[in-house]
Amino acid sequence: MKDLTELSKEIHETMKSKGFYDKPRCLGKSLMLCVTELAEAMQADREGSVNPEVEEFEAWVTSQELKGPGWALCYEQEIKDTLPQELAGAIVRILDLCAYLEIDIQKFVDLEMKYNKLRPHKHGKKY
Repeated sequence: MKDLTELSKEIHETMKSKGFYDKPRCLGKSLMLCVTELAEAMQADREGSVNPEVEEFEAWVTSQELKGPGWALCYEQEIKDTLPQELAGAIVRILDLCAYLEIDIQKFVDLEMKYNKLRPHKHGKKY
């Protein structure tokens, strides 16, 4: 399994290959793209999106030997715009930004988790 920093670099290379870095990126716009994915997750939840059966989806497209456009069409019909897919989109955007900014995000996640374990109940807040 890849760590988050390795995954961020792979995601970033894909985003570059799709033209998202043909021009210099604005940090504010990049951050708002992350926020937009989270807003889409909220909307998916508001619309009552179901948690798709990913294993069933993968088994079915494999059994049909779907690849390329056929696979993408099935993905759009069964997975796209669901809460888990939108959360995944937010993670992808965040990891892409980390690679662009050359942040070793795995180290920072590890540090954050260690710090959080030392914090008080609810971090001293009401909720």
